[in-house]
Amino acid sequence: ATAFRDLGWSVEVVRLAADPAPVPDWALALGIDWKTETSKVLPHFPSKMLGRIQYRLGIPGQAACDFYFQQFRATREAIQKRCAQDRLHFLEGIQIANALPFLKDETVVFSHHDVWHEATAAVQAVQCELDKRELRITEIRDLRFVRKIETRICDASQHILTISARDCAALHGEGWSHARYLPMSIADTVFPVRRVNLLAPLRILHLGRITHLPSYRSLEFLLTRVFPLLSLKTLSQIRLRVVGSVEEGNPRADRILQLIKPFAAQVELVGFVKDLMPEFIENDLQIIAPTAASGLQTRIVESLARGLPVLTSEIAAQGLENPRNGESLLIACSAEEFANSIESLVNNRQRICDLATGGRLYFEQYHSREYVASTLQSHLINL
Repeated sequence: ATAFRDLGWSVEVVRLAADPAPVPDWALALGIDWKTETSKVLPHFPSKMLGRIQYRLGIPGQAACDFYFQQFRATREAIQKRCAQDRLHFLEGIQIANALPFLKDETVVFSHHDVWHEATAAVQAVQCELDKRELRITEIRDLRFVRKIETRICDASQHILTISARDCAALHGEGWSHARYLPMSIADTVFPVRRVNLLAPLRILHLGRITHLPSYRSLEFLLTRVFPLLSLKTLSQIRLRVVGSVEEGNPRADRILQLIKPFAAQVELVGFVKDLMPEFIENDLQIIAPTAASGLQTRIVESLARGLPVLTSEIAAQGLENPRNGESLLIACSAEEFANSIESLVNNRQRICDLATGGRLYFEQYHSREYVASTLQSHLINL
C-alpha cells in the first residue's frame, strides 16, 4: 500500500474481520482509504456437504474453498462490489487469494507471503513432536488440500508478487516464471542513534509470540542448542529479552517456559508490548533463529531500518536479496556459530555500532521506500 501511494496511486485497504479496529497510524499518515468490512465475514459451515466432499477428496473447487476458508465469500463479494476497469486488486496471502481462481474479468495480483504448504507441514511436525506421535489422516488430508489450492492459485494468477527472494526463486522452480520479487519496506524509517554501554550486559531482543512457529523454533534452538555452549562468563554478560504474547497453557508456550528455567538469570519474559520502538532503541542485538521458515522474516527488515543489529540463521536470511554477512547483519549456520557470534559481540561492543550502520545502509539500498516504489513501477509495466 505504501509503495502504491508513493507512486501516486489512490489506495483502498479492505480488512475482512469480525470486529472493527482503529485505522493504523501509517495508513492515516499516507492518506489511505481504510475500511473494515464486518458484515460480510461469514462463519465456517462444516455441514456443507459438497464442500466437505471436495475437501476430503482433495479437489480445490469453489465449494471446498467455501468450506475450508472462512473468508472465501467475503473476499469475492468485496471485489465484485468494487468492479471497475481502472482497479487493481491485491489479494494478500493464500487465506484471501483462494478466491482468485473463481474471479472473472478483474485485474488481480496474488500477493504471495509464504509457501503455505511448507508452513502447514512445519506446524504439523511441531505438533507431532510435542504429542510424540505420527501424522494423523486428517492432517495428511489437510496438507494435501493446501498444496492443491496453492497450486491452483498460482496456476490461475497472471500476476504474482512475493516479498521473499527465496520464495520467488522457489515459484520459478515450480514453473511460475511470472512471479516477481517485490522487497518489503516500512513506512516508519526512524534511525535512532545507538548508544552502546560497554559496562552493561549485552541486551539481546527476541520478538514474536512464542507459540508462533518461527518464534517457537527460534527460542527452542537458542535455549537448547546455543545457550549451553556459552561460557559462564559470557552468560553473566548477556540478557535475553523475550517480547511477545505467551499464551500459558499452550503446549508450545509451556515448553518454552520450562526451557527458560535453567537460564532465569539471563532471560526476561516480557509478554505483549504495544509499542516496539523502545525495544529497537534500548537493545543491542536482535536474534532471529528459526530452524524452519518460508517467506521473509520481516523482523529482520524492521531491525535493519531502525539500526538494531541482527544475528540470524541461514534459513531466515534466505528471504533477503544479497544479504551481506558480517557487514549488514550476522548469519550463523550452526549453534556453534551463534554462540561464537554472541561471545564476539560481548567482547567487542564497537562491532554493534558498525553492524547498525551497515544494516541501515543495506536497508536503504534494498528496502527503502524509494527502492520498493521503483521496483513496483517496473513490475506494473507488465500488469
